[in-house]
Amino acid sequence: MLLTVDNLHVAYGGVHALQGVSLSVAPGEIVTLIGSNGAGKTTLLRAISGLVRPTAGTIVFDRTVRLDQIPPHTIVREGISHVPEGRQVFGNLTVRENLELGAYQRTNRTEIRATMQRVFDLFPILSERLRQAAATLSGGEQQMLAIGSCCSTSRRSASPRWWCRRSSPSSARSMRRGRRSCWSSRTPTWRCAWRSAAT
Repeated sequence: MLLTVDNLHVAYGGVHALQGVSLSVAPGEIVTLIGSNGAGKTTLLRAISGLVRPTAGTIVFDRTVRLDQIPPHTIVREGISHVPEGRQVFGNLTVRENLELGAYQRTNRTEIRATMQRVFDLFPILSERLRQAAATLSGGEQQMLAIGSCCSTSRRSASPRWWCRRSSPSSARSMRRGRRSCWSSRTPTWRCAWRSAAT
């Protein structure tokens, strides 16, 4: 398995947000979590990304890396990226600058250019908006940019081995117009999805 979450518990003070959550993701597999507000979807994503620490359980990446024991910046270097709800791009920076910021931990310019080309292959509209401020993009285009920035973080390959995202149906519909195969949402619910690249 590429990712294994086993019996995970997370608490915020006296509030037990996750209780005994387990899941696994194989290389090349897509796993989707669907639930109502407050069900713990965001908390699970934050735990995988290292933004909150579990009180019990384990998160293992690539069979050997204990994500529950390392800081977020190290998790990013492992090739794991998190696209939060709300996109959170740098609105005053251009599309190109946002993508370059995603690669701030990388030094090989050739690999970074190859990654950016992959992003443009996934989302061609971004290549037409390189000099445009991110704040002026549509919601769906900002979501594409947020995912593209995540793709830029991985130093192991020209694409991330793993990324997770949270989205609403409205941004999903806009993204489908940019890249039809990227996302599908037909019901009015929040969805969390993970995409893992085969190694």
